[in-house]
Amino acid sequence: NLSADESLGPAGMAATSLHLKGAPEPRASVYLTFERAGRFTLEVRYLNGAGGEIGRNRQRIQARAGDGRFIEFPIDPRTRVENIHTVQVKRL
Repeated sequence: NLSADESLGPAGMAATSLHLKGAPEPRASVYLTFERAGRFTLEVRYLNGAGGEIGRNRQRIQARAGDGRFIEFPIDPRTRVENIHTVQVKRL
């Protein structure tokens, strides 16, 4: 499941799709659209089925107005991808 924080809206961003990959390097790919240009810091939190956090990561990105693309967030190899139930994404 993908959970987009309300902090994305005022920045003109929307998160619409999620792909989790376990090999060769575990990562979460989140598809984001951008209505406005800017430099942003995004954070994802990986949650298990009970809602407990089991990992997090940040990426600093630059986007142009009208962009839409996947942003990849590494997952610590000690975190089992199959235990990730929800990925929350927010703008810092």
